[in-house]
Amino acid sequence: MLFARFMIPLAISLAFGVLFASVITLLIVPCAYVILEDVALLATGTKRRRAAECIAAARAEQEHGAAQVEPLGDGELRVGL
Repeated sequence: MLFARFMIPLAISLAFGVLFASVITLLIVPCAYVILEDVALLATGTKRRRAAECIAAARAEQEHGAAQVEPLGDGELRVGL
């Protein structure tokens, strides 16, 4: 009986500690990285490239060497050398 008096609060605190650490790791840290990246982009004045632009630039670079990719709108891209 004396052993249970110590083990129940220990188990409860351990469970809440694991839950708290999971929330911090899975939610707070990734959000902080995104916020810091946005702040850095605002500070440098650059825009975030869309995934389609990155893929098109990588393909054009593989095919033609250095290339420029310009977004035309509605997901269309112009690839120039």
